Amino acid sequence: MTNNNNANGDWKTRLEQLQEEIRKATSSSQSSEETTENVYPYVEMDSETYFAKQISTWTETTRDWFKALSTPGKVIVGISAVWLGFSALNMVFHLITTLFSMAILAVILYFAYTKLIKGNG
Repeated sequence: MTNNNNANGDWKTRLEQLQEEIRKATSSSQSSEETTENVYPYVEMDSETYFAKQISTWTETTRDWFKALSTPGKVIVGISAVWLGFSALNMVFHLITTLFSMAILAVILYFAYTKLIKGNG
């Protein structure tokens, strides 16, 4: 029984030590953050500049990756890009034709409604 009590006491003291270490670490990190904020003022960057920088970085990374490819790899990537571009263009054309078809159907249904339903009433 005393072994169990002794083990519980060890765990409790260890837990208290860990909590104290966490408190110390938290307070020291907060004070270092405060001094960092005082030394380095916050630089505000608007979203357009941020996104332009991100796009520029992505473009440079992609360009470097493409330059590192072998010639057959460049051909495969080029053909895939053209195929993907035409697929996207095809999808846009299908969307536009579907919208036109729905608009024409809506006009036909409107005129049918006005002539048949309202004409009888």
